[in-house]
Amino acid sequence: MAVITVGTGKQYSTIPSAIAAAQDGDTIQVDAGTYVNQSAQITKDIALEGVGGKVKMTSTGLIPNGKGILVTDGNVTIDNFEFSGAKVADNNGAGIRYQSGNLTVNNSGFFDNENGILTNNPGTGNLIINNSEFGNNGYDSPSGQAHGLYVGRIGSLTINNSYFHDVKYGHEIKSRADNNTITNSRIYDFNSTASYSIDQLAADAVQFLDALNVPSATVVGHSMGSFVARRMAERAPTRVGRLIVVGSACTARTPALASLVDPVSALTDPVDENFVRDFQMSTVCRPVPAGFLHRVIADSRRVPAHVWKAALAGQLEYRPSTVPLRCPATVIGGEEDGVFPAAEQRALQRLLPSADFHIEPGIGHAFHWEDPERFVELMR
Repeated sequence: MAVITVGTGKQYSTIPSAIAAAQDGDTIQVDAGTYVNQSAQITKDIALEGVGGKVKMTSTGLIPNGKGILVTDGNVTIDNFEFSGAKVADNNGAGIRYQSGNLTVNNSGFFDNENGILTNNPGTGNLIINNSEFGNNGYDSPSGQAHGLYVGRIGSLTINNSYFHDVKYGHEIKSRADNNTITNSRIYDFNSTASYSIDQLAADAVQFLDALNVPSATVVGHSMGSFVARRMAERAPTRVGRLIVVGSACTARTPALASLVDPVSALTDPVDENFVRDFQMSTVCRPVPAGFLHRVIADSRRVPAHVWKAALAGQLEYRPSTVPLRCPATVIGGEEDGVFPAAEQRALQRLLPSADFHIEPGIGHAFHWEDPERFVELMR
């Protein structure tokens, strides 16, 4: 178990060369400083330590390995490092790409990467993060799926005394680990475009039922809300006595939603009135009262641009569960829906085979606005 040194006048001048020379059990001590475009893969059980301050591993272009600045396939500990600028061709680059083994990260930072840390799905292994900061990770597109910390199917994720903030469009923390423990940590979106995750919105709705001491409810969701309602029924089946989805589809990845990515990305505050009017008008087939539509447009303009962006990102990321629903379900929609066409609505029969379907002619995306009497009748 040797100690290998990196820096000016040390055993090795670059981090990749030291990693290549290391053996299981070795510790690589790296002098503080900036190390540019020194990506490497670690396939051994080793530790990397910054000495005399932070070791700043910076990427200035697309990373040649297509994965991350460091790629780990072993039992690896990293202490006092900073990773920034990680980008790859498929927009899924990472400061650290954890593929297998176990990874412990202490006293480190991840800034302006597409993902701070991204894991594979080995099904086992433990990721431990202590005293670290993740800031301004993600990338500038609501269709993106990059996150501050993105953990796949591993054994456990443990985070302590760490700080996550200002992710772009994705989530501060997204995890599919079997066990997740987060303690003494701060997670802040501030004014970023962090995603309005369907999973998180569903969890919030369940907590709302808890706060009201409501054991079970009929849950009605329209458009984006329909995905939230379905997730509630999937994740908390005893809390949803009946599910009603309106203007829905299997996923939000339809041409109409995809066409919103560029204009929504360009929104600034205050949100452009013409954009809001065109958007709201596109959801109706039948005329609605002018005064009502005026109020809807005014209310929509009060929503900050970063929320429009985050809400669209959350919808585009949504994927339906394959878990059969236990509750009675009703699907309500319009034949003239320009957001989720009738064919997309009927495709829900694959996911909700026992649901009652009511796809009405001459109705657009906003059934409850266009024919409220008929809408109430169908909900009974």
